[in-house]
Amino acid sequence: MVCAVAAACGGDKLVLPQDTVPTAIAIVKGNAQTGTVGAPLSDSLIVRVTDASARPVESQPVTFSVTAGGGTISPLTVNTNSDGRAGARWVLGTTAGAQSAQAKVTGSGAPANLIAVFTATGSASGASTIAVVRGNNQTGTAGSALQDSLVVIATDAAANPVAGVSVSWTVTGGGSVSSTTVLTGADGRAAVSRTLGAAAGPQSTVAAAAGLAGSPLTFAATAVVGAAGQLTITRQPSASAQSGVAFAQQPQVQLRDANGNPVSLPGVAVTAAISSGTGGSLIGSATAATDNAGLATFSGLGLNAPTGSYTLNFTGTNLSGVTSTAISIGAGTASSLGIALAPSSTASSGVPLATQPRSQLLDAASNP
Repeated sequence: MVCAVAAACGGDKLVLPQDTVPTAIAIVKGNAQTGTVGAPLSDSLIVRVTDASARPVESQPVTFSVTAGGGTISPLTVNTNSDGRAGARWVLGTTAGAQSAQAKVTGSGAPANLIAVFTATGSASGASTIAVVRGNNQTGTAGSALQDSLVVIATDAAANPVAGVSVSWTVTGGGSVSSTTVLTGADGRAAVSRTLGAAAGPQSTVAAAAGLAGSPLTFAATAVVGAAGQLTITRQPSASAQSGVAFAQQPQVQLRDANGNPVSLPGVAVTAAISSGTGGSLIGSATAATDNAGLATFSGLGLNAPTGSYTLNFTGTNLSGVTSTAISIGAGTASSLGIALAPSSTASSGVPLATQPRSQLLDAASNP
């Protein structure tokens, strides 16, 4: 009787109740896609549910859900069609990177382990904002590179870093940057090194990216004076003077760093010496100490020397020296008599000398 019934029902095409129980789920398409964060993937997520004989199971509920990365799936639950297929659309979460979702066979009689896992990669959308990461408000020695790089970051509306954004860099107050245009990297960042200008004081750097909120960005920096390394004359000694008499205009010498900025350092000894000119010596104090502003002012300095042109050199320990402009030395105050013409070496008594003597007033340096 059973065989007869079976034959009447089509023989081997008979579908028994246990044959409609799902035993497998497989991904048809939609896996391993890449899309823009916050946007739907281009392909739907589609799975196929089959029974133990690999035949499609129709009207079987399949529940979709996001398991990592945020986002949404719609619809959440779908019944399989006649081919055992069910599908849904996945809108990625707003965080760039790896995301995942799953499709699970549900309903009475369905094994709990029938799950298909989908992965996707979310890419940042177009850049919308640029912001400072680090490097603002630094202080460094004038003429030197700042210790930290200047760094900005470009992000999309969901704060994901965006690569390939062109950032231009300009400086004010002197100095330079390592590059005037930099593209953001995979981390959304662009960076330059900044070398300060030679002058002490405030300086700045501007980073700009066209069309982005926050642009332009300004990095402030302060250039400070470096260590004393050289001397400059801020007031020359008198251009002309009498031998043995202090200069009417006493020289002043300033401490400066390698870039020419005044160095405010007291107590540094600056020594004067004759640099050019024949013979002679200095009078007065040949050494002066710098004041709180790094300025050395000489007092009573002069030359006791034959008439002519002279220059002075000013030096200090570990400091580059500096030479004055020319000083023309004239005769000083008479201090002695010299014989300009000696009398005859022989003569007769009572007879005037054939060569009459001449005397000459001389200063302390024997200048007439």
